[in-house]
Amino acid sequence: MHELSMVQDVVDAALTEAARHNARRVTRLKLEVGDLAFLADAPLQQAFDQLSRGTSLEGAELVVVRLRTTIMCPACGHTGLVGLSPGTEADHHHLPPLECPQCGGPPEITSGSGVVLRDLELEMDEEPDA
Repeated sequence: MHELSMVQDVVDAALTEAARHNARRVTRLKLEVGDLAFLADAPLQQAFDQLSRGTSLEGAELVVVRLRTTIMCPACGHTGLVGLSPGTEADHHHLPPLECPQCGGPPEITSGSGVVLRDLELEMDEEPDA
């Protein structure tokens, strides 16, 4: 399952950050997911629920922000969006064409190809009264 491996990295990063801050638990995670990550919402949530079970992430709200894929053509300098039409789910069988619409050359992907853990909300242990 593609989602499990992608989400495992997110879970590991969130747990590391929570431990670094001595947080009791994580209450909310915000992920940026690019078109070319090929992660649908339902399987992404299922993978997160499975991998967070028994950890300080269990029960945390998972907020997914979708990012369109952007390109830059080194040949002609064109920059712009690439990807699927709004409302269309990406899958491994329907890749958008990755060629520059201006010159037809191979572009560089500048954003929207992966998953980024953008924000965490942590619940901290209360400090004892001094």
